[in-house]
Amino acid sequence: MIVQPLEAVVAAAFGGPEPGAFGVGGIRPDVTAAEIAAAESRVGGALPEALKDYYAVAGRYDGMMAAHSRFLAPDQLQATDGHVVFCHENQHVMEWGIRVDELGLPNPAVYGQMVNGPDAGRWFAESATLSAFLLGFGSWQAVLSSEESAECELPEDIQPKLTKWFDPVGEAEVRQGGPLIGYVNRKRHLVAAHDVKHSMLYVGTSAEDGLEKFEKRSHLDLNWY
Repeated sequence: MIVQPLEAVVAAAFGGPEPGAFGVGGIRPDVTAAEIAAAESRVGGALPEALKDYYAVAGRYDGMMAAHSRFLAPDQLQATDGHVVFCHENQHVMEWGIRVDELGLPNPAVYGQMVNGPDAGRWFAESATLSAFLLGFGSWQAVLSSEESAECELPEDIQPKLTKWFDPVGEAEVRQGGPLIGYVNRKRHLVAAHDVKHSMLYVGTSAEDGLEKFEKRSHLDLNWY
């Protein structure tokens, strides 16, 4: 479902293999079919295809798993309060999960829960599909773990120009509906994540002087990390 878009993110951010090198639906060597089966038995349902794809590709890279938010490995998945939590915010203020009764769906919705504060314990809709959440957050994690990364506020009139500089990560049906939208420029080794709600753009690269060249080309005022 999202193997090839994730491979494009990895290739742009880390100089990884060409799309198709991992094999569609393949699980990385150290995440075995037995571990997936054990997780499914423990949570009481099949893990969605999109999450398996994330483990297969992004799971190879520590940054993609834990650069900011922490994605849980299959052996850490548990069914609690009617949800299977698969990702924690870095300070554990929030967590994200899939409803147990939607595990059989190939691409279910994602729900968030505040862990602390007055709204703690309340689940709310975060992403219309799991694929959109994973592609957006995966791109953001890749940015944060790139050799060089930066951010900037993205003026509203600039947003349509993103597709002049980047290719969207994934087809529309698998990338839309989440809090972040991923972009890549394979030729220039750039990966980006657009936070639509907060009008922020995050950009990372594995290329020397890649961000300086992008800043000059785009005329955006980047703030380096």
